[in-house]
Amino acid sequence: MIIRDRRRPGLPAELVGRVVAIWLGVTLLQVFATAVVGWISPVTALHPWGLTALVSALTLGCVMLLVGRIAFRVFDEEIAGLACLACAVAVPLMMALRPVALDHHGLQAMCLLIALNGLMAREARLGGWATGAALACWLALSLDGMVLALGFAAITAIKWLRNRVDRWWLVHTLHALTAVTAAILTVKWAAGMPPACGALGTAHLAGFAWMAGILNVVALFEPHPRGFTVGGMMTAAGGAALLLYTYTPGCTVAPALGLTGAEPLWRGGAIFAMQALGLLLMALVAALRLIAPAGDWLRRWWTDYAILMLIAGIVTAFDARAAAAASALAAVPIGWQMREWIRSARNSRRTGRRALALTAVVLAFATTAPLILGLLAAPTYAAELALR
Repeated sequence: MIIRDRRRPGLPAELVGRVVAIWLGVTLLQVFATAVVGWISPVTALHPWGLTALVSALTLGCVMLLVGRIAFRVFDEEIAGLACLACAVAVPLMMALRPVALDHHGLQAMCLLIALNGLMAREARLGGWATGAALACWLALSLDGMVLALGFAAITAIKWLRNRVDRWWLVHTLHALTAVTAAILTVKWAAGMPPACGALGTAHLAGFAWMAGILNVVALFEPHPRGFTVGGMMTAAGGAALLLYTYTPGCTVAPALGLTGAEPLWRGGAIFAMQALGLLLMALVAALRLIAPAGDWLRRWWTDYAILMLIAGIVTAFDARAAAAASALAAVPIGWQMREWIRSARNSRRTGRRALALTAVVLAFATTAPLILGLLAAPTYAAELALR
């Protein structure tokens, strides 16, 4: 079991080569499956296989590279490759990244992984700005990621409460979120795009700026009692909520928080619900197993990761649109779990134990293949629910 406290920098050539090979294989399988099931007729073949398919394939490659980078920094190349394969069998994620229908949920999954990579940085300024910028881009795509984005802010707040030295993580994240949101709104204004209810707007910018300003002041006055810190966080959150409510005339709080259109996962059917939550629950158990033997930074990392997956699971259960991002989040712990099962099957002298471990691997990977092909072949209500 590789659970050393380390964060290897960069993207070595071995990792990039492994990820590219897996990405090419998955992309070719996507193309083959789509062609076999007759998703595209000869008349419309030229349009879907043009820019849409290219962007979809590149987004999938970026998702796999970001997942592989996280797994490589805490594990090794083997687990990084398995984590990329876990992306390939995550049904909600693959539906969002179909060659013929690039959906913004796939781009949201990429933003989530960029934010997660930001949390791995050694320095608060760099990591906080990477995380905040990714969250702003995520919310610009759609506000249905608001709850998960707030989950990332909660993780940086936990860092502060755990150790006041890490208080700048939250401050820099909010500074980046405010600055990038302002830049996005400026571009939209220059392009003549009118403000819309349920889209990122000036009310969100005001709320982000309020939180950034208040918590910056609180951070500057450290050290002080923990109650003062919690009070400052509550003041920042309460003021932001009030601003959001006040400056959205004719628009209720629900659309402003991206809650409009949320559909419970179970409305898509039991099979889709199991596929959307099965890997996530497996990943949550794996992350909890990784906490105990880890130490120092790595223990805090897996604790934060487990909290994020718990939030993602709850959100996905009540809003199927979060399923793709949650599946991307689950990939790294699943990669580690797959390697543990494979190693157990390889090293065990007991036939029954080897068979059980190999069965677990097959159930985690192979059983999703027919469903993925079916979803590529014919859109279902579950697919429409997740990609709405």
